Amino acid sequence: MGATIAVDASGMSRPGVIPGSGVSLAATGLAGDADTAVKVSASGIYRVDESWMVATTITVEAIIFMSPSDSYASYHCVVSLDGGASARGWNIYIRDGKPLLFNPSDGNDVIVGPSVLASGVKHHIAYVATSGSQSLYVDGAVVGSVARSMPAYPGAPGNRMLKVGTSSAGVSFANNSFPFGANGILDEVAVYTSALSAARILAHAQACGAA
Repeated sequence: MGATIAVDASGMSRPGVIPGSGVSLAATGLAGDADTAVKVSASGIYRVDESWMVATTITVEAIIFMSPSDSYASYHCVVSLDGGASARGWNIYIRDGKPLLFNPSDGNDVIVGPSVLASGVKHHIAYVATSGSQSLYVDGAVVGSVARSMPAYPGAPGNRMLKVGTSSAGVSFANNSFPFGANGILDEVAVYTSALSAARILAHAQACGAA
């Protein structure tokens, strides 16, 4: 099956590419508005060429829903930035039920959420990175903050790929196989070239009913 183009609704003309099967663009949205969401299986990939992004500060957020039968078992990548095999970027996972920020340049499992997420309900996930720190938020509350050494956008321009529902290249774990795709619904995935405040992240989580 050939690749499918996903239109960019932000007005910035950055369409996504969906290679192969495993992705549905007509899932019921999670944000409480009329927009639809993307439903992905473990084999689905949604990606955008991010060579235009050069900011040192970013915020990435998404609303996620995994089915109760899945229970967030094993690894599910929500959003990742791939800078190529020699410049692996950051990955936001749900691993065995807990949110995880995986960043090879800063020690792999950089932040692990303290609690298993309830399955069968939606959750709001946000990642904020500045020039020297990075934080992971779940349902409007910060679950960890650590120093950051790698750039917000690793790799050479033209090699950077923001991936929704799959992890960056070259990442491997024992007893699991790349690309650790998500299996559920993802909605309102957004990238900002600024650090959203804790109050604004909480407001976003509350607006979608996750906090």
